[in-house]
Amino acid sequence: MHPKLIARDLIIAGLMVGLVTAALAADVGASAHVVLSIVAAVLVGLCGHLLHEYGHLVASLLSRSQVRFPTRLGAPLVFDFEVAVNSRRQFLIMSTGGYLGSLLAVVLIATLLPRDTLVGQIALGLALLGLVASAVLEGPTTWRVARGAAPPEAVLRVSDSAGA
Repeated sequence: MHPKLIARDLIIAGLMVGLVTAALAADVGASAHVVLSIVAAVLVGLCGHLLHEYGHLVASLLSRSQVRFPTRLGAPLVFDFEVAVNSRRQFLIMSTGGYLGSLLAVVLIATLLPRDTLVGQIALGLALLGLVASAVLEGPTTWRVARGAAPPEAVLRVSDSAGA
């Protein structure tokens, strides 16, 4: 994986921790508290998306799938799953990893962020929305492949990949 992408994601996670800490320390009701809470919660949601994507990646690597990594820092996905050379089983394992990553994000947010705070409430809502979006957008394809269909020829791809 491209080191710049790992650095990007670690910076995002670090910013998230800093902003969540600031939001939790701000005076409730102050405009700074509201702004910090919203921005921090959006970063928590972004980190939830990254956990979903890294869940896909870890599952792909554990199943020895062929993947390609992006070279652009702006790539929204952390890898390409090479459908043409991977098996149906590998596709299903990769898919399951994303769902587990999303579920992990919800559990971490529900466990670590106080639910009686604005940042905690918005972040949990965004994480749950991400979980629902995963089920709606990816679930039907996973279900069809699990029932015997071939994996789709085109899965979402990063536009600028380098072989890995």
